[in-house]
Amino acid sequence: MAQIVYTGVADNAGVSGTLFQGAKFWFSRRVPSRSTFIEQVKANGGEVVSLETFADIKIVDHLKSDNAPGTYSYRYIERSIRNSVLEDLEDHRAGPARNSIRPAGAVGKPTKGTRTPFTAADDQVIYDLVDETERKGGATFGNEIYKQLGLI
Repeated sequence: MAQIVYTGVADNAGVSGTLFQGAKFWFSRRVPSRSTFIEQVKANGGEVVSLETFADIKIVDHLKSDNAPGTYSYRYIERSIRNSVLEDLEDHRAGPARNSIRPAGAVGKPTKGTRTPFTAADDQVIYDLVDETERKGGATFGNEIYKQLGLI
């Protein structure tokens, strides 16, 4: 169902739409026309937060190659407002899915800069997985077993 959408309305006009009601947005500094998008979200019931961790939806420039996991294109806002209906958020994914595994040798995805040492509990989890896989007759060499561990 189409909703009433407001564009170009001053913050103090006393009217607001409900298209983005209850959603918290964070905008990357690299989003083109960032201030316009922020105004549009606010005019249509959305909340803009200053820290990524507090956002439900993280908006970035989809043309950049180094977008973080769980980020979405500013086109989500453009098209939702144009159509007066919320677009499917997954159609506007800009970065990889959250908790996705970075392929070995991936270009455009930075590697981690430091090594985090394993704890005794980490060692036990790895040992248990390898032991269980070995008992089931599975392969315990290569990266496949660690990819399985990453999905747990």
